[in-house]
Amino acid sequence: MYKILVIEDEKMTAKSLVKILEKANYIVSLAYDGLEGIEKIKEEEFDLVISDIAMPKKDGYQVLEEVRKNPTTLDLPFIFLTSQDIAQNVQAGNVLGADDFITKPFQKDELLAVIKNRLERHSAHVKQLDDLRMNLSFILPHELRTPLTSIIGFGQLLSEPAMLPKPDEVAKIGKTVYRSGIRLFRLVENHLLYLNLKISESLPEKRKFWQQGIIYNTKFLLKNTIEAKAKEHNRLEDLELRLTDYVVKISEVNLKKITEEIVDNAFKFSQKGAKVKVESEVDQENFLIKISNEGREMTTEQIAEIGAFMQFDRPRYEKPGCGLGLEIAKILINFNEGNLKIESENSLTTVTVKIPLAKEKIKEQ
Repeated sequence: MYKILVIEDEKMTAKSLVKILEKANYIVSLAYDGLEGIEKIKEEEFDLVISDIAMPKKDGYQVLEEVRKNPTTLDLPFIFLTSQDIAQNVQAGNVLGADDFITKPFQKDELLAVIKNRLERHSAHVKQLDDLRMNLSFILPHELRTPLTSIIGFGQLLSEPAMLPKPDEVAKIGKTVYRSGIRLFRLVENHLLYLNLKISESLPEKRKFWQQGIIYNTKFLLKNTIEAKAKEHNRLEDLELRLTDYVVKISEVNLKKITEEIVDNAFKFSQKGAKVKVESEVDQENFLIKISNEGREMTTEQIAEIGAFMQFDRPRYEKPGCGLGLEIAKILINFNEGNLKIESENSLTTVTVKIPLAKEKIKEQ
């Protein structure tokens, strides 16, 4: 059974809430002011909090602020009760990370529907994190071990005077060690970025950091980024570009990262000699980037389940990486009010990135 904390200083409203929730088979705990509510949250585990805004000692905003500051309650579902200016409360609550709002006087069915929705969404989020941890425990050790084995093995070879290779072989060893180090570095960087993005998903004030910026020369940025990836995979001759310039509402850092990860996958999951095509165009008020490659075909179910630390048919198609790149791209696109679509048919996979165009262009000086 779900356990809910109600924080409400009006006793009649509080008792009414408790009665409704208990009849709906929820376990309910009650606090009559914000300070008492904060103490209960520290002492007990709850599945959801319903809080009034205007209360003595600590108001609802202060309670929510404390909840979001604590790592153990960072994603605890939090619903505000309000009889004040709803627009003003929604704005203030959203900044702090409130999940929903219910206006007093509330209707029983509305209240229960909002609670049910939030609990179901939170349960789905928890399951996603559990799956993430499981996939991480299987994939990450392998991803770390492979480059480390090369670094340790060649390091040992170079440390033994009797086993020192010829000068031309040392250069080859150096390249292998360098590539292994770069692979490790990117793995760590992507893990840190992914964790930062996941935290930002539940904290609107952090999410704003990823929503800043405008690009005035998309063609230049895309061309350089894509060609660098093609050279990295030794596939420059397989690349086909058809790019145009538009002013796009996203930062250069974010668009570069999105492009890098998707193009990297396009080369990674296609054979040398197979074409990788990238084109950009405008559709109404959006900027579209389409990345296509000939390779393995994915089912509709596999496309729907794409996420971090997921690599389908890994024993058969094992490739370096742990699925973080595409998930990072999806989150960045979502933060910037965009959309990512994956289509796969007859061994041709096309990823379409849709990002809003900037409404204001730079004025000529």
